[in-house]
Amino acid sequence: MKRDFYKVRLKNIGDLGKAISGIGIEFMSGISFPGEVERVLFKAGNNMRNYVIKQMRNTKRASYSYFANGGQHFPSRPYAFPAIDTGQAVGAIAFDTRIRTNKIQLEFGGTDRATYLKFLEMGIGVKPRPWLKPTIKKFGNGIYKDVKEISQDTIINYIKMGLSK
Repeated sequence: MKRDFYKVRLKNIGDLGKAISGIGIEFMSGISFPGEVERVLFKAGNNMRNYVIKQMRNTKRASYSYFANGGQHFPSRPYAFPAIDTGQAVGAIAFDTRIRTNKIQLEFGGTDRATYLKFLEMGIGVKPRPWLKPTIKKFGNGIYKDVKEISQDTIINYIKMGLSK
């Protein structure tokens, strides 16, 4: 699935990955850490996607309509989440998780299936209908906190295992 350029990376999570990779490869290849973090990131990405879809379904509509792509379109109000017409935007909202030795990432954004989402987000040609930035703002700190908590627990358990040998 090709992703468009307006994806957002939660960069602080990557910094956390670099910090904990100093413990060593043995730690990073441990059974619990990568799987637990991946589960947290997957759950967060799914929650973010569901949040955007819910906001799009419940968005306030403008008081006017126009015809586009063979049908009547009732746009959302400016500065509200984009409105759903065909479902193409909903299908384009995606996320991906990546865990490497020194990089932990959650990418969230839209695919090239609905490139107009970037125009709505940035207000190119229309007043903005942001959906990406408000979602990252709502979820970003919680994701970082959850990954940090798992990391700290894993580091403590790793140290305890090392001391008990």
